[in-house]
Amino acid sequence: MVIQRRCVIPGCTSYAIRDSRCRKHGRKAWRTSTASPTKRGYGADWRKARDAYIADHPTCEWATPHGPCKAPGTSVDHVVPLAHGGARLSTSNMQTLCTHHKKVKDAMDSRAGLNRKEQT
Repeated sequence: MVIQRRCVIPGCTSYAIRDSRCRKHGRKAWRTSTASPTKRGYGADWRKARDAYIADHPTCEWATPHGPCKAPGTSVDHVVPLAHGGARLSTSNMQTLCTHHKKVKDAMDSRAGLNRKEQT
């Protein structure tokens, strides 16, 4: 038998679906945009800046207890997410990451909600 619980939002009388919230008050997915990369701000100017940055910084810059990772870099990531005021094309807000550390950073950002504009 499944125990139904009320939504945790004060005043809501609906039943929770999962995560203790009803459909109306459920948390939004980390990335909900279906817009193209260009429409999300990753057009030709970003690709040019990314390519130049990765050429100057070809290895992963993720900090480990033993220094930077130094694996071959595969992507350029924003240190401060754009949704939180990070400069889009500033090299001071870029870091080269290997595939493994890009996944680690994306997971950390997702858990922290750092890519959601509504949570500033």
